[in-house]
Amino acid sequence: MVLEIERSKKITIGEKTYVIEFPNVGELMEIEAKKVMLGGGVYKELVMTGTLSSSFNLDLIDALSHYNVLIPDLIKDLGIDNFLLMDIITSKTIVRSYKKDFYPWYKGLLEYLYDDSDDDVETK
Repeated sequence: MVLEIERSKKITIGEKTYVIEFPNVGELMEIEAKKVMLGGGVYKELVMTGTLSSSFNLDLIDALSHYNVLIPDLIKDLGIDNFLLMDIITSKTIVRSYKKDFYPWYKGLLEYLYDDSDDDVETK
């Protein structure tokens, strides 16, 4: 069986459209390191809390970690020096983009990486 995975995805945040490529190994590691940093060492505790605010913050941490690495111009395009200075309304836009557009595409890559079958993959 041959799986088909798109190597890039267009993501629109606000009025700007970005083309995101699959991360390389170093970028994958950097994304995970940013989750730890942005989560202030309490990422696991946020997962276990289960409150609405902790769920939003987890989505925001995930979105910012991925976008910081894969869309390096985003911070400049938002007109801020640091993602932690972003206003809450903009953060909703980021989370919506991540959950609606980015994550469904990215999930295909994760499923392929953790699949132990011998299926080949074709990328477009």
